[in-house]
Amino acid sequence: VNESCYKFTVIGEKKIRCGLGGVRSVGRSAIDSILSAREKGPFKSIFDIAERVDLRVCNKRVFEALIQSGALDSLDGHRAQFMTVLDTAIREASLQQEEIASGQVSMFGAPPPGSDREHVKPTLPNIAPWSESVRLAREKEALGFYTSGHPLEPFTTETELFATHRVSDFGKWIPDPMALCIVVTAIKRQTSKRTGAEFARLTIEDFSGSAEVLVFPEKWGALADHIKTDIPVLMKGGYARRDQDADNSSFVVESVTKL
Repeated sequence: VNESCYKFTVIGEKKIRCGLGGVRSVGRSAIDSILSAREKGPFKSIFDIAERVDLRVCNKRVFEALIQSGALDSLDGHRAQFMTVLDTAIREASLQQEEIASGQVSMFGAPPPGSDREHVKPTLPNIAPWSESVRLAREKEALGFYTSGHPLEPFTTETELFATHRVSDFGKWIPDPMALCIVVTAIKRQTSKRTGAEFARLTIEDFSGSAEVLVFPEKWGALADHIKTDIPVLMKGGYARRDQDADNSSFVVESVTKL
């Protein structure tokens, strides 16, 4: 929030900031309010930004998305603290904005003696940050991709030992069985028109890219309860021999094991 604009922004000679327009649930009017408030100086805390933006457009849902995406990481505190005090920050800022609108503050901007606003400034609670898995999952939910890390990073050794291929190898028919260390980022359940059985299409991702794979009904019945998003797994499978000459062969999943 202290450097990004609506679209991708170049900062200095070696940094590019993701645009705030890429954060889900954050609309153009909310971003315009943030940029307008930032013209008076950088934001220092979650209480500071809540007081300075227009809460009619920067509502709780907007702040939750900003927190989860990491857009407030330059402020004092961490994401778990921000989420814990969010209701308080919005409530206090709303009271202040209402008092300003009704002329209840002094000409110097301070609350009048004895008013409800004359109190000690709120502080952040002493709580632990989110675990990496929680942080990345919420980041992915807000942005559609990971930015501060990747769920596979703690498993680089396992990837080297057990993976025979990478997602970037998809696109051409491969005769041999394949093993990949991946995370499932989306699960799409479908029903076969011919048999009525449920199967699934999974979006998977590793360091090399993302792709869609297929789980047939007989395998999906056994794997459905074990496949979760954002959890690193070893996935084994391959291409059907009948698809050797097909233009778009589907990778068929045979087994999934948590790393």
